[in-house]
Amino acid sequence: MPELDQLQKELSKDTSFTYESEILDYVLKDRLIPNKLRLKSKKEDFLKYSDLYKGVQTNRNYQGLANLYIPEILKAVETLKSIIHYGIFANNVFIRYRGLEESEDISAKNMTDLTYYEMAENQFELQMIGFETQLLIYGTAIRKILWDFREREITEISPETGSPEKKLESYKDTWTFENVDILNFWIPPETPWWDIQKAEWLAETEHVDKTWIQDKIRKGWIKEKEGKKLLSSTYLSNNDGSNTEPASYSERRLQQSNVSNDTSKRKDKFLITHWYGWIPENYVSKSKSDSDNLVLGICVIGNNDTVLKADKVSDVFWHGMYPYVSCVFIPIDGEFFGMGVP
Repeated sequence: MPELDQLQKELSKDTSFTYESEILDYVLKDRLIPNKLRLKSKKEDFLKYSDLYKGVQTNRNYQGLANLYIPEILKAVETLKSIIHYGIFANNVFIRYRGLEESEDISAKNMTDLTYYEMAENQFELQMIGFETQLLIYGTAIRKILWDFREREITEISPETGSPEKKLESYKDTWTFENVDILNFWIPPETPWWDIQKAEWLAETEHVDKTWIQDKIRKGWIKEKEGKKLLSSTYLSNNDGSNTEPASYSERRLQQSNVSNDTSKRKDKFLITHWYGWIPENYVSKSKSDSDNLVLGICVIGNNDTVLKADKVSDVFWHGMYPYVSCVFIPIDGEFFGMGVP
């Protein structure tokens, strides 16, 4: 595969920091690249399932003169989706907190009200439609749980001085239920289907534009120095356009819907890898450390050659876990990916 050969060449380049080459080898060379090879057939199956759902036919359903086609997969997926969806959301109150003691009843009601408010804010019911569709087509659905916190500057009259004063006001503070494209999600396939938190590591890849990088620099999510270094080049300029991952799977899926790919915009895109997993502590420690104990870490890598972020998960997320959830339709023992309708 030329894209993997090119990736290996990029990893051999000199890097700016003493730990950067070790992280690139540990994350990409030793884990992500072999995993992409292992899951290549599975991703091809996913594209085939998408074809079947959308009614893309390469073979005749029936012999004879009639050009007959019955969209059985589409019918089955949409029927099951309506059963699952309305089985959850037909009841206006489908989740409720309860206090263990009578004194906790008010707090439990407040938690219930807050949960429904946040669901309305992040359009949870609408997001679940996509989750259910992914579950039934591919047999596995994955979502990312993050937090959306936004502030804006306002001017208020100070009650003490009577003069206008500027202050920051939070206008959004809620959890999010974000889509994860299963074609660009990577995980050891032997991970138990029933608990994604038991994965040794997992990763998500995506193509982004420069505004995404600038926004992450401004928010402090990635390092400014490395972010600006990444902005000085694009992914395709580094490998003469030979790399098609992860865009290849997504672009092929678009082509199945008779949508041509706009390759002219790809030169303005950057490949971002979000990797979470067990990693030597000295790679992600904020202070100098010689410890080689494994800790749960997060690494954000740009264009396969620039480490944009390397931290302990516990320093980023208060819960100290992977910010992902997953569900399978029909589980298979010993495998992460389940079976769907196709």
